[in-house]
Amino acid sequence: MQTIKVRKVDLLAKLKENRAEHRRIFEDALKGWKSQVTLALEQAVEDAKAGRKFRTEIDLPCPEDHTDDYDVVMGQVEWSIDEELTLSYHEFRQFVLDDWGWKPDFVASSTSYSSSSIKSTESKER
Repeated sequence: MQTIKVRKVDLLAKLKENRAEHRRIFEDALKGWKSQVTLALEQAVEDAKAGRKFRTEIDLPCPEDHTDDYDVVMGQVEWSIDEELTLSYHEFRQFVLDDWGWKPDFVASSTSYSSSSIKSTESKER
């Protein structure tokens, strides 16, 4: 199947649900990231003050936030005057199944800092 017609209200509801879950995972991962960065910096300061070898660079990539991707699509849906919208296979995967091109990197960066995001993504994959 190349395209599918969906009701605008159903699509918007699904996008809002997916956005909320993405945002929850991101915020949880961000909290974990900040904690790990703080610990690494505090350890570096402690080592420096004690005269030990210390790190001057902390390589902990920040979790990715793609909330704006959801916001743009939701805005398009809200602005549409049609009550039914046609989605391509690719759009259906992104908007309904929440399978975006950036998803693998998002999951990888989030699970590095958050055990709850690991559980969330594992349960979605089953």
